[in-house]
Amino acid sequence: IAYTFAAAGCSVLLVDTSADALGRATKQIDTLLRAAVQRNLLATEAADAALRSLRTSPRLDEALAGTRLFVETASENLAVKQGIFRDAEKLLPADALLATNTSALSITEIGSVLQ
Repeated sequence: IAYTFAAAGCSVLLVDTSADALGRATKQIDTLLRAAVQRNLLATEAADAALRSLRTSPRLDEALAGTRLFVETASENLAVKQGIFRDAEKLLPADALLATNTSALSITEIGSVLQ
């Protein structure tokens, strides 16, 4: 998801409490961008710009100022997703969009913790 947004020219902020996970994610996105260049799907300059648009942070509270679209992609654990949504709602502007990347959980249940 982060790769797709970055490749489309959006600023992307990855948040995880694990520095190792952030490093792995950044490396994977770089690998995907380079592969897109090799397949002539993306210009080198666009791939470089996409990588520059990617930022990481270990803290949600430092990361969300001014964010208008928040996409949660945590593991398929209802309590974890609800906790992230609860915390994000407190930090995001009132008109921000919150989205989840769930395949098995009820979106209604995930969002039930929101005000």
